[in-house]
Amino acid sequence: MVLVLASCAPAAAPPSAPAAPAPAAQAPAPAAPQPAAPAPPAAPAPAAPAAPKAQEPKYGGTLKIGTIANLGNFDMQGEPSINVTMVLAPVYNNLVQYDEETGSKFVPALAEKWDISSDSLTYTFKIRKGVKFHDGKPLTVDDVFFNLDRVRNPPKGFASNLGWIMDAVTKVEKVGDDSVRLTLSYPFAPLLAVLAHDYMPIFPKHVVQAKGDMKTTAMGTGAFKFKSYTPSVSVELVKNPDYWVKGRPYLDAVTFPIITDRSTYIAALRTGQIHRSGRVFGALSPSERGTVKASAPDTVFYESPNVISPWTQLNTREGSPFKDARVRKAISLAFDRQAALKVLAEGAGLTGGVFPTFKGWGFSQEELAQLPGFRQPKDKDIAEAKKLMAEAGYANGFDLVLLSRTNTQTKDAATFLTAQLQTLNIRAKVNILEDALFWDQGRKATFQAMTYTPVDTMPDPHWMTRYFLQGSPLVFTGVNDPKIKELSEKQVREPDPAKRKQLLRELERHILTEAVDSLPMVWPFTFIATSPKVKGFSPAISDYVLNRLESVWLTE
Repeated sequence: MVLVLASCAPAAAPPSAPAAPAPAAQAPAPAAPQPAAPAPPAAPAPAAPAAPKAQEPKYGGTLKIGTIANLGNFDMQGEPSINVTMVLAPVYNNLVQYDEETGSKFVPALAEKWDISSDSLTYTFKIRKGVKFHDGKPLTVDDVFFNLDRVRNPPKGFASNLGWIMDAVTKVEKVGDDSVRLTLSYPFAPLLAVLAHDYMPIFPKHVVQAKGDMKTTAMGTGAFKFKSYTPSVSVELVKNPDYWVKGRPYLDAVTFPIITDRSTYIAALRTGQIHRSGRVFGALSPSERGTVKASAPDTVFYESPNVISPWTQLNTREGSPFKDARVRKAISLAFDRQAALKVLAEGAGLTGGVFPTFKGWGFSQEELAQLPGFRQPKDKDIAEAKKLMAEAGYANGFDLVLLSRTNTQTKDAATFLTAQLQTLNIRAKVNILEDALFWDQGRKATFQAMTYTPVDTMPDPHWMTRYFLQGSPLVFTGVNDPKIKELSEKQVREPDPAKRKQLLRELERHILTEAVDSLPMVWPFTFIATSPKVKGFSPAISDYVLNRLESVWLTE
């Protein structure tokens, strides 16, 4: 759940005239919208200010959103950077999307409706008619088929962001001239979440085929057209006057100034040179929020848990102290999550479960607080940890080299962990490595422990399995735990959200208290700073969905 420090207008059906009663809009929903997730439990948040009187949206103006880095390449199906996703998502649409009002169900986009078979093994999507790409060519079923096939079967030289998660899809086929059918080998609960992700825009087939890829081209069916990209200066988008959602967008243009210096970036927010901060790395820390608020007290801040969390993987192979589960459990028991929250998140965030609690799938903060290692005060858990270390033959601890990547969040987390390990007489030293060497040591298993920062880009919890399921290219612990695989496979095959949630909670408990080959530390809160002139903006449950800006408008 996104914790909002300002009120947002609810979503409404697309208007037929400018005088729409609410700034957020959706295409007509199917008869039975598909649930995206169980309702997330409430999390503590500062009190929101009273909602202002509803205003009628205004047309016109240029929205300026700060971004902190140049674009790598433009291909959102293969480029994972939030800088690209946030900037170019307004150019595109997906087959389906999350509803803007609640983020808890799926509604139509380029697919005007869909049907799911009773066994959940076939999904048939009817493609919306009358939609045009920005070059005037119509969207067809061939375009949709082409994109789904490109992600499932990446051509040479293209690495798909979502290919690994689409393994359940065994066949994609055209049905007549207006529908596409996906056939699955097993019920795959996250399918709609995958199709609604910003990594899954619908590209024009004819453009991809003509150019070979989309690395330097941005053209879709979205509310805004790509105008220009000047490295280290800005990205510019302009209104699509032929957008298929009637009455949208409100803005004439969106500009993304590229401000790589952090102090200059914060100053631009303080002085109103930009209307809104970016997301993920472009969002503000609690102290940066205070800096902006001191100079611009009317700034509206949206508080949301970061999609990035520092974790540590432990090498459980032969010859490592971590092969003994008692040592791994001892570290988890002794680790002080509340102290981590204060030091690594400036006191604003969530203690480190496997699945971020704000999404409603895993344990709540209250439930986590009852688990071994999460309980306060720490006395009993630390005593139990020391007992386990003695039983494993490590009463006097051992020497440890803890690998870290070069980014500040990872280095800070590794440094904090070394101090925590002293409680168990573990003498840890941090070794900071450039990315290529860091990941190489992980793949070769030539490490003892390594701290890094998993990125949870998807509202669906299945995304996080890539950080603990053996066989994933991002898991290096070597732990042999059949229960992790069993529960992971069961949850992704369970179409009933309530039953799936129970499986995920069982999986989370097992990882945190039994397998313990990974140590999640904290999910920090960050803040999206927004000028009071900006209306119709509401951050979604993930930074990687609903970045289209079609419902955003400016008061002046």
